[in-house]
Amino acid sequence: MLRDAVVIEPGDKMLQKFLVLGGEGFVGLHLYNELKSRGFNVERTVRSELSSPLSGDIDEKLLGNCEEPDVIFHVAGGASVVASISSPSEDFTKTLPNLNTLLNKMKNDWRKSKLIYVSSAAVYGSNASSNTSVSTALKPISPYGFHKKLAEEMLSFYAQTYDLQLKIIRPFSLYGPGLKKQLFWDVLNKARRGNFSFSGTGNQLRDWMYIDDFVRFLLFSSQTQWEQRQRIFNVGTGHPISVSSAITSVLSAAGYDNIPKFIATEDRKGDPCDLVAARVELNTELLNTLTNFDEGLLRYITWFNEVSK
Repeated sequence: MLRDAVVIEPGDKMLQKFLVLGGEGFVGLHLYNELKSRGFNVERTVRSELSSPLSGDIDEKLLGNCEEPDVIFHVAGGASVVASISSPSEDFTKTLPNLNTLLNKMKNDWRKSKLIYVSSAAVYGSNASSNTSVSTALKPISPYGFHKKLAEEMLSFYAQTYDLQLKIIRPFSLYGPGLKKQLFWDVLNKARRGNFSFSGTGNQLRDWMYIDDFVRFLLFSSQTQWEQRQRIFNVGTGHPISVSSAITSVLSAAGYDNIPKFIATEDRKGDPCDLVAARVELNTELLNTLTNFDEGLLRYITWFNEVSK
């Protein structure tokens, strides 16, 4: 269970019904397991359990099998910048139709439900920086970021037009056990093959947040600040770490003494130079309880060694 610096109080709130859309993904599974461990009434949509009435695409039929929830966490959809570049239509299909279905379900039937939608800091695109404000103009540079931007526009339109209660969360670089893609997964797999070369300059700055900290923010957000006008939140640490430093830390923690080599002519498409949240805008209580980066890496490496034997 997560450290309880940010908690959902017991009592009447234990009677709340939660619905996690995308409950088998990286964020969704961690979120679902945490809600279950705290004893909350929670359902999730899945794909692997074919016998479940909540298995399959998130469409009208599937939502019709759900009890009307008090809080909905939408963590479904495309989840890869690289995959979206190679197949933008597939990323679109994963991201937008199910959100359209949900918003119309809320408009017509689930009027009291509150929605927390997990978007992405990828919406900032070429305007991202080492101090990215939530007010930064959106200029995505990947289909993934563009589709998240479209999703946010849908959400804002429905909230204003139909008076729906919702929040948009923009996480930065999440990591932790269960993530079988992105930088740390790639670094450790490359290292096992004796490959220590990486694309880019290594100077790019990122804002890495451990998954438990992000889940804790989602739980906190589900219970607070609904009366405020602010609807969109950046979620990160506000602490910039260069890609080269992060890779060096991963290799060292995993027992390698090799120095990473960077190939500056091979920048990854769709990735901004720097992508770090403006610390002044972040939740103060959450910042005081963040998982140490090196501690998070050790947990991730331990998990990696277990699943990749």
